[in-house]
Amino acid sequence: PKGAPIAFFRLPATDDALGKAAADVATAPTSSHGLNARAVFVVDDGTASGAAQVAAFGQELKAKGGNVAGHATLTPGAQDNTQVTVSAIVDAYPDLVFYAGGVAAGAELRSTLSLTGAPQLPLLTVGPAAADPDWSKTVGLAAASAYTTAILPAPDLTTLPDATATKTFAMAYQTAYNVGPTSLSALAYDAAMDEIAAIKSVIAAGKTPTRATVRAAVAATKYTGLTGAIAFDQNGDNTAPPGFALYSCDIKGNWSFQTSVKA
Repeated sequence: PKGAPIAFFRLPATDDALGKAAADVATAPTSSHGLNARAVFVVDDGTASGAAQVAAFGQELKAKGGNVAGHATLTPGAQDNTQVTVSAIVDAYPDLVFYAGGVAAGAELRSTLSLTGAPQLPLLTVGPAAADPDWSKTVGLAAASAYTTAILPAPDLTTLPDATATKTFAMAYQTAYNVGPTSLSALAYDAAMDEIAAIKSVIAAGKTPTRATVRAAVAATKYTGLTGAIAFDQNGDNTAPPGFALYSCDIKGNWSFQTSVKA
């Protein structure tokens, strides 16, 4: 709100940037890890984030010469309209379905597409579904989870700038939690370390680390973490977001990293 202090700092790029990047992947040729689509049916989950991503996707899709073949918003629970949405998708006969929203609704959409008439219709999604090890389990069947491409709003661990620091982080994470870190783990680590650095700077300046002083320190200082340089603009957005990672899911339900995508 106007007049209120910036209290939220975003490390990955905005929803608008993510939607735009998805449209670029959707229309790019297969030789460039794209999906070579022109007619795309777009679906969101009714959240503000999903709606923003779909809007940005549609705008960029048109700029790239594509068109929106249809649009639906999923309604979970007793009013679930996934089957109705899939029927509309099949009738529209698109090259691709773009979904922006949570994992559960996206998995239900993929499952319904695969099991009711469009098993090989590509689904492009953005967000935490990308490289999710439980994706096929959530879909319900490994083979049904295939033909899915996903963009994660974080760089893949193998592409981070300091390979030695990343390896050290991965080993420490494995030791602490008995599981390997994900790309989102690296972003979470950088977020925590940026805040800790801000707290230390406040204490070093002889001030009390209150919410206000720490918030001001985060906004005013720069921090270099696993994912790269972190500094924020007047809106609390990272001035150098680290970009995205593109993954694809095979018929065994396994994700594989394809390429990095610029924010």
